[in-house]
Amino acid sequence: MANVFSGLSEKLNHVFTKLTKRGTLTELEIKQAMREIRIALLEADVNLLVAKDFVNKVSEGDIIVATKNFGCGSSREQAPEIIKTLGVKCVIAKSFARIHCANLINAGILPLTFKYPEDYDKLAQNDTLMLTNVYKGLESGVFFVSDDKGNSYELVGEFTERQREILRLGGLLSYTK
Repeated sequence: MANVFSGLSEKLNHVFTKLTKRGTLTELEIKQAMREIRIALLEADVNLLVAKDFVNKVSEGDIIVATKNFGCGSSREQAPEIIKTLGVKCVIAKSFARIHCANLINAGILPLTFKYPEDYDKLAQNDTLMLTNVYKGLESGVFFVSDDKGNSYELVGEFTERQREILRLGGLLSYTK
């Protein structure tokens, strides 16, 4: 769901940036901006319906694949905890919101980015992905995931020694025991 709202906020930000740069606007420009906002809101409604069904489809060990700035607007630890409760072990994205990334690590969920962001476009919904050699990847910062079509994608995970240990132990709670 964070992705739904980050996409919406990106689109609204774009519209408002255009509006504020100009100062005075014509009636036509205001109508165009309102149209863009309505479209962004409609797209968010559609994505929200898809997101509601997510809970019923996710299984233990699933990997979430996301676009850029995953977790934007979600600075609370509840979001990663819910993802963890659903059984998700890894999130692969073009980029992460900084605080959300830290919260994923604290929940024991592995946040990885595509080394080549264009690889995101090569994956399709419901592809089966296999992430291997996770402990080796934690040490080197380089991970590989393969899809059910035989393609392999290079991923990156930059972690401090403390973060690596938190991930190895399954989360901050286990780390502090």
